Amino acid sequence: MAAARRLLGSWVLLAPLLGGLALLGVGPVPARALHNVTAELFGAEAWGTLAAFGDLNSDKQTDLFVLRERNDLIVFLADQSAPYFKPKVKVSLK
Repeated sequence: MAAARRLLGSWVLLAPLLGGLALLGVGPVPARALHNVTAELFGAEAWGTLAAFGDLNSDKQTDLFVLRERNDLIVFLADQSAPYFKPKVKVSLK
């Protein structure tokens, strides 16, 4: 019984302290919502099925291989400016 009173007494002391820290913004940072970066990466070319990725032109940046309409393979080469992946090579598989 005495232990329960001590535990309750410690919570009475800690509650205002924790509340004050919460008001100051001290403690874990709340999770931020994710946002869609597809338009920034691909621009208007953001459609198709990603088939593979790798470094096609040896520039040490990841390039993407995208299948479209079952017959076209589009190679998106990485770039330093937006949109960061631009379609550069189109191979028709007809």
